[in-house]
Amino acid sequence: MKKAFLALALLPTLLAGCTNNGGGNGGGNNGNNNQGSVEVVRYTVHFANTTMSDVQVEAGKTLSRPADPQQANSVFVGWYSDSAMTQEVSFPLRINGETTIYAKFYSYQEAFQKARKNTIGDSVPGYEYDYTLNFSVGYMGVTFNGNTNGNTKYNPASSEASFYDEHVNSGSLFYDGTKFKFLKERELHQVSLNERNEVNSYTIEQVDGSYTYDSSSFAKAVFEYDDSQLKEIRPTSTPNEYELKTSFNVSSGVALLGNYINHPMVEKLIGELPETSVQTGMFVTFASDKLNTYRYQMTVNVSDVQLNLTYALTFKNVGVAPSISLRSFGDVSIYPNEVDAAKVEINGYLNAYKALEHSSYDFKVKTAVDYAKKNAINATIDGFTKRKVSGGQVYYLNDYEVDTDHKNADLYKESGLKDCHGGRAKLSTGEVHDLKKKVLSGYSDLGVVTHSSVDDYYLLDVLGMASRLTFIGKVADTSKGTITYSVGTNSEGAAQILGGINSALRLTSRAFIDSFAISLSLY
Repeated sequence: MKKAFLALALLPTLLAGCTNNGGGNGGGNNGNNNQGSVEVVRYTVHFANTTMSDVQVEAGKTLSRPADPQQANSVFVGWYSDSAMTQEVSFPLRINGETTIYAKFYSYQEAFQKARKNTIGDSVPGYEYDYTLNFSVGYMGVTFNGNTNGNTKYNPASSEASFYDEHVNSGSLFYDGTKFKFLKERELHQVSLNERNEVNSYTIEQVDGSYTYDSSSFAKAVFEYDDSQLKEIRPTSTPNEYELKTSFNVSSGVALLGNYINHPMVEKLIGELPETSVQTGMFVTFASDKLNTYRYQMTVNVSDVQLNLTYALTFKNVGVAPSISLRSFGDVSIYPNEVDAAKVEINGYLNAYKALEHSSYDFKVKTAVDYAKKNAINATIDGFTKRKVSGGQVYYLNDYEVDTDHKNADLYKESGLKDCHGGRAKLSTGEVHDLKKKVLSGYSDLGVVTHSSVDDYYLLDVLGMASRLTFIGKVADTSKGTITYSVGTNSEGAAQILGGINSALRLTSRAFIDSFAISLSLY
């Protein structure tokens, strides 16, 4: 009887256990739910190289990116799945077992180098940034200002240009106007517009394969300096901002201002500042392995002088190759195909003019050559031409007057150069005579000379004298019914034009020719 009693006593307990497991959540299944319990499996995730606590993640679920860990004198780089930290973790991370992820840290200098590589390194498709330069000088209660606003793009795959920079200058300290610079194949083009938005300079320079893009001299710490030139990088009180200590010294910064300043008094004032009075600083911000901003500051506060300069750039669309479109300059042709088309247009007018039976025109050539910064030599060639075309022959009178201060310059006092007033004429007999203008009127005949084709249309074919024209401007005056063309060339072309003019005038002094060629080549 005792055995039976024990069996009956245990039976309700077993039945009660079955009833609780089956209907714990149902409440209304009357004990008929026969499903068993499902065990929840969780795995531990360890955060190596940090003080962060482990977390439990349900099997098959994902782990979101954790908050960035902190480590003294270091910048957190990212999470890696291996202890060698070669495989970066991609979040959210699915967890299917015990997992360890490793936090990687860089020194400040390593972090800067990586951010720079990811922003402007050789492997990125391109970059773009906006920049400003704000400069003010207060002296004896008077303040002078200069401002620059610009944009730079670099895209080595662009068919228009691989590098493009455009900036606008304003203020009493800077040369006003807009400047453009772009690299097309191995030619570096530089265009300047004055404050009236007129092209006043265009140069083309051949560069070698080492030239890829240009950067501000104030930002060499970002674009050029290597580890040996980056002395120290340390955080500031601003999040993600670091101060750069480099080999760029105060003297270099002051010297750079000479490239911008258009004010002799301020330039002289800055040049006389004691180096100990100048305070400079370079600051960069970066996060998520990319550069964000860079800033260079220079300040001076001495007895009568207060100087403040800030150069700042902001990277934009990091990791994306920017689209580069070359600017159109309206009635000014600067690109080779445009220049060629303008030359065809001008030559059409010239050929029509040459076809006239009777024609005449006045001409003036003015030159000014600066040397040794404060010295200049000026010359003016004034004259007129008259001609008649008959039977395929051109009969002409070309008159010119040369006024040059070469004869007064110390460099050329012994050259024998003199002002002259003369000409050349082709008579109805077919003879060509050199002439010398008399003091009161008329000419003295200097004798018969050999005819030169340049005399047929004297100093008219300037386009043909230069091997390369860099730009051609066109201004139409509808009220007068006229079109004015302005033609620009490089230093080589200018020397060729001066040589052509010199040849036409028969001014054969070597001193006269070489002075122009040398000065232009050094300009």
